Amino acid sequence: MVTELHPSLAQLTAFDQGELAADQWPDVEAHVAGCTTCCAQLETVSDGPLVERLRTAVRAALSGASPSGPGAAAWSGAPAASHGPDEFEVPPALRQHRRYRILEGLGTGGMGTVFRAEHELMARQVALKVLSPRLTRRAELVERFRQEVKAAARLSHPNIVTAFDAEQAGDLHFLVMEFVPGQRVDALLENGPLPIATACDIARQVALGLAHAFERGMVHRDIKPQNLMRLPDGRVKILDFGLARFASENVPVEALTHSGAVLGTPDYIAPEQARDARSADIRADLYSLGCTLYHLLTGQPPFPGGSILQKLLAHENQPPRPVRALRADVPAALERLVMRLLEKKPASRYSTPAEVADLLAPWAEGRVPSEEPGHAASSNSRVWASIIAGAVVFLGGGMLLVAGSLGYFSSVPASDVPVEAAVPTRAEPEATPLVGHREAIIRLAVAADGRRAASVGAEPDVFLWDLAAGKLERRLAGHTDQIRAVAFSHEGDRLLTASADGRVGLWNVNQGENLKYFAGHEGVVQCVAFAPSGSGGASGGYDKTIKVWSFTEEAPVKTLKGHSAPVTGLAYLPAGDRLVSTAHDGALIVWDLTTGQPRQTHVHEHGLMGLALSQSGRFALTACYDHHAYLWDLEKETLVQRFEGHTEPVLDVSLSPDSRYVLSASKDGTVRLWEAATGIEVDVFHGHRGEALAVAFDGPGRRALSGDAQGHLLSWALPIPNPPTAARLEP
Repeated sequence: MVTELHPSLAQLTAFDQGELAADQWPDVEAHVAGCTTCCAQLETVSDGPLVERLRTAVRAALSGASPSGPGAAAWSGAPAASHGPDEFEVPPALRQHRRYRILEGLGTGGMGTVFRAEHELMARQVALKVLSPRLTRRAELVERFRQEVKAAARLSHPNIVTAFDAEQAGDLHFLVMEFVPGQRVDALLENGPLPIATACDIARQVALGLAHAFERGMVHRDIKPQNLMRLPDGRVKILDFGLARFASENVPVEALTHSGAVLGTPDYIAPEQARDARSADIRADLYSLGCTLYHLLTGQPPFPGGSILQKLLAHENQPPRPVRALRADVPAALERLVMRLLEKKPASRYSTPAEVADLLAPWAEGRVPSEEPGHAASSNSRVWASIIAGAVVFLGGGMLLVAGSLGYFSSVPASDVPVEAAVPTRAEPEATPLVGHREAIIRLAVAADGRRAASVGAEPDVFLWDLAAGKLERRLAGHTDQIRAVAFSHEGDRLLTASADGRVGLWNVNQGENLKYFAGHEGVVQCVAFAPSGSGGASGGYDKTIKVWSFTEEAPVKTLKGHSAPVTGLAYLPAGDRLVSTAHDGALIVWDLTTGQPRQTHVHEHGLMGLALSQSGRFALTACYDHHAYLWDLEKETLVQRFEGHTEPVLDVSLSPDSRYVLSASKDGTVRLWEAATGIEVDVFHGHRGEALAVAFDGPGRRALSGDAQGHLLSWALPIPNPPTAARLEP
């Protein structure tokens, strides 16, 4: 009798963790696929960070030679089947539909079957996507499908296939979409890599479509060449917005190998999306876009070989081959751009699709950009630090340049401060760098007494600054992903933080320690506010909800629902009984915390990026994606002022403590100072080398702090006369 040899426990453990030697992997994988004993042994192995999420699906994948059924193409990346009108079986309920006449079957995929049809009354050709029954097996899933389609229908952009309606025929549920005559992008790759300009143009158009959706609180979750259509005129359109996200959150994991929907597609999926699809945000789409651009430039995805499990683990742990190793004519700067999109940590990628579209534009137009894109923020920070000299000490609240170095502040030589083409005639205000960050700074907060400031961003730490001493006091560590917002308590002794790791943090500032974490949001937490009483706070997230917390409770005491997009700003009114919020849906809402219902709603035409309140709570200042800031009188429920001058979206705003002045930070790289009551622009500051993401007045309101996408934190001396001449908004 021949005794069957099995892999050792050490080999099985390494296999399950994705750490098995490459030369052993094929034999072990083949053995496990047909060995129930080893499959049972694997169940006793401690899960790795990714395998725990995938175990059920991987077992199904390993139990057969290859995925099969209608979703196989979604997993393999192979083109979906295409059929002529006589070859394709049309369900009777659809064939007899009163509004649509089926013309032909276009193909099948992981989420269902697509038909070309004609609207009988309007004589308009459309595409009908009939969902697989497993996606609509329960009433609550049908309702969720309708809600996602409703959200997708609000998207109107030349680079997104328009969703017209959600329909039903018998037990079938289907999406009615714009019919796009053209060629799927994956078909363009059949003859090898694309020309550099063509590849970058396709990726740029996809980024523009993603930017439009991101402004309205939507992510795609399955960006890949198969979900992109290229029209004869060169336009590119993204397919399946809303539908891919719906599938990613509702298909059971055991169906994963047949649908390809829970995780996206293995060749293009972001590591964090593989771990938990519900927590994936726009940066996961950017990773998938990076994989797609890599494929367009090299003719293969970043990790072309191996099983499903090997691909997923490679996205998690392995660097892809450099683009230029596969295609030498790709410029080094473009390679850096692609590789930054493929960073394992979301915080290390670009922050928004719009930024990626801007960087790709020169390559798409067939020209070399004047400044090479794609450098990591940390590299830019080191360059910035290397060109500054001297130091600053604080004397009586002012700043003087002295010889030597304090290690935190130093002056910027005038020749090194970049200036836009339209240089103002006013002298450029003094800008003093606060050196410490190496990556993007997303938000700033200043304590009420003006002694401390806190800055947060792409790094998972809070940077705490002693403004009186002019130095970095300490870093607060504990979050595991970038920190999106920070807020001081009224006394200035505690902090609240909002993180992309899905948690809200409560910190003791004086001791430099975490007091507690709160978990309740699904995905990224975007903003926080301290309650005036100091006994609790509020947080807003990408899940479109606001959570109200008591620091003595583990779970939120209240959840406010009313926004249709990620919540971007929160602030309490002084009495603590009302809360003001902003979101990417453009709504400014004043909530009654007793009833949990909105008391006021003011709608902007574009998404809102930030919020600030006057000390009395009467006036609300909003940062808007339409390039403007807006001032609202909440007592009279009227718009008071619009601040016009930025050439790109306004990303953050601040009101001076005396309510005389407004600060705004913009994607155009400038920080602007305005008179609050009149809307008159007082000055423009040009010291940032990239998007200005965050801004705040210091305690007395005589200086401004601002942070940018390259990790530069600057302190500005404001040209405000003493005493100030601008009128107050309120006594």
